[in-house]
Amino acid sequence: MLIPILLLIGGIFYAIRRPKLKALTAEQFPGVPPDKFAEWQMLELKSMSRLLWTCWGWLLIATPLYIFLASFPHKHTLHDVVTLLYPGLVTVLLLSWMISHRKATKLKKELEIKWPKKTSSPNQSLEPTARTSK
Repeated sequence: MLIPILLLIGGIFYAIRRPKLKALTAEQFPGVPPDKFAEWQMLELKSMSRLLWTCWGWLLIATPLYIFLASFPHKHTLHDVVTLLYPGLVTVLLLSWMISHRKATKLKKELEIKWPKKTSSPNQSLEPTARTSK
């Protein structure tokens, strides 16, 4: 029961962060070439989407599936198959997310992209930082 709760919390964190990432523009990072910024942004969005599918897919699929399986006796073959395959599916999805996230993180470090710092007032503009051209 703990794993679905952790996945739900992780999904909420990324769901909140995703629109902020989508709103960033290359002009906010003058030291980063626009094509490289777009590549990083696309990789990061893809990574977040994969994680959200993994986190919330667990809840959307597992909950009705386990309710359905609860109606069968425990010795039923379908119950055993799902019990063995479902964690494997989640593992594969998490590995897919990790690979995608690693590519985005590598490019982010290479370009020295920093997320905008939080401001105390919602009316203050966010000033992201990036590597400056030499």
